[in-house]
Amino acid sequence: MPKKAQSGWHPEQIKAELRRRFGPITHLSVTWGHNPTAITQVLRRRDYSKVLEQQISEALGISLHELWPSRWTEGGVALSRHHEFEPIETSRVRTSQNARAA
Repeated sequence: MPKKAQSGWHPEQIKAELRRRFGPITHLSVTWGHNPTAITQVLRRRDYSKVLEQQISEALGISLHELWPSRWTEGGVALSRHHEFEPIETSRVRTSQNARAA
């Protein structure tokens, strides 16, 4: 079975390396001036904080692109983080309760 293309570091790898170097993640987050859960949030949500991603990258000494290739270019430029959503066509449906009330 062929391997998938590498998509950067797994969030658990990043957390483990931060813990190994700096101790508890919540303490590190507060030390950096963020909410205690900010590091966990930035690892889960791609649109959470570019600033915190940069702090993590600098602390680990690893480029942003290597950690998050889907979020950053090799030159350190942030990629678009807006999701394109297709509108869902819905029709107006009356529930049985609404039908009885009418």
